[in-house]
Amino acid sequence: MVGETTQWEGQSAMIHNAEQYELVGVGDGNRVTRRQRQAVRAAEKAAAVSPFIYLQGSREARTWYSGTSHTGLGACDLYLPGMGEDKELRTLVTHALRKVGHQAAWLRGPAQKMPWHWHTLDLDTHQMDEHEGYGAVWQVHQYRLGNNGMAEGAPDPNPFRPDPITKWQFN
Repeated sequence: MVGETTQWEGQSAMIHNAEQYELVGVGDGNRVTRRQRQAVRAAEKAAAVSPFIYLQGSREARTWYSGTSHTGLGACDLYLPGMGEDKELRTLVTHALRKVGHQAAWLRGPAQKMPWHWHTLDLDTHQMDEHEGYGAVWQVHQYRLGNNGMAEGAPDPNPFRPDPITKWQFN
């Protein structure tokens, strides 16, 4: 009958949905979801940059510098050589991560007393599970409010947000 889903199609959709949240290695022991890896690769392509270096992934222990934002799925920190000297590159990549990669993405650096990197979170918050740190959930909310995702909740110095803010479509 038209519009019905067969049992096989339903099972296939469930497997596909689970597959996108599987953790995959991205170098140096870091892991991210297949979904986030795909989204980050799309942002790399859009910004025409060499592959990112993953500094931190998902399912990481709570730390003094990241709190609980990396304890669940959908978080990663990214770096590109030379980013500290190139403000245009930092802006271009931040916008690509937000628009093409559908990530809550913030540039972190000396102003935050951190080494240069992008902190990103998958906007698909309904997949934040019982392991997800409160920090990531709070940061996604702060992103949607136009804030910097830091503890003080100040306005983001790069206010660009895609309009509308959309989620990554895994394929």
